[in-house]
Amino acid sequence: MTAPPDADRRPRLVVAGAAGHDLIYRVAAFPARGSKTVAADFASVGGGSAANAAVAARRLGASVRLVCPLGDDMVGAMIARDLAAEGIDLAAIVIAGGHSPVTAAIVEADGERTVLSWRTPGGPPPPIPDPDGLAAGSDAVLADDRFLDFVAPLLAAARRRGRPAVLDGDRADGLPPAALTVPSHAILSAACLAATTGLGDPADGLRAAARMTDAFLAVTLGARGVVWLDRAGAIRHLAAPAITAVDTLGAGDVFHGAFALALAEGRPEAEALGFATVAAALKCRRFGGRAGAPTRAELDAFLRDPAD
Repeated sequence: MTAPPDADRRPRLVVAGAAGHDLIYRVAAFPARGSKTVAADFASVGGGSAANAAVAARRLGASVRLVCPLGDDMVGAMIARDLAAEGIDLAAIVIAGGHSPVTAAIVEADGERTVLSWRTPGGPPPPIPDPDGLAAGSDAVLADDRFLDFVAPLLAAARRRGRPAVLDGDRADGLPPAALTVPSHAILSAACLAATTGLGDPADGLRAAARMTDAFLAVTLGARGVVWLDRAGAIRHLAAPAITAVDTLGAGDVFHGAFALALAEGRPEAEALGFATVAAALKCRRFGGRAGAPTRAELDAFLRDPAD
């Protein structure tokens, strides 16, 4: 069963971090340097790790409030409009000045993506107003690692209140060890875990990270699924569903949004990881970044009949 435990109330998530806009080009192969290429397909769609996760969780059945910095510009207005159309609560958006983030992504025939991002250089955005109040009104909190100083007070507030506080660790240069002490759950990319611990093997990296924090730890491995350290200290692995990948852009964000939603529904961590793995795989079957995030009905249909 994948229905929320309380059908009369949507689980409430607060998601914090980055929102942007993506320009996505689909090509047969990555263009040669200095060449001119006509893309086979194109999408202009909202992006950003936190915003993508928020949309994914909303489509899967959550009530979502997004906390993110945006520039006071035309791109920021477009980002906000698209999020509002998805049913995201934008009351906590922080207008930080400068230019809102924009990303260009090239997606090749096997679904692999190459990403070039730009945002206004500078320090962290203004602090989140009333993080304790936001945490109090949530069943779980999720934050990406774009602005660690921005999201840390919200994660800490959620943890003080006994809410799941999930950190999406995706920095290729790794996380400072102190960042791992703030959340209750840290789900890292393979590159982020390796850079944080100095260890390339996911199992060794998780064991090393566990010496830095008491948080639940897992590492996502793309098509190879997810590996985690269970509460007994054992390494466990869950394979990803076998699908034909069309576009992997945003799959990790969908994973994190689905995982946080599953925790908000009261699911055990292993079950939440399985739920998130399926959601991310379904996203990869469609071109268009977060536009491919599945609905709850689509996820339920896949679980009933994966061959469909």
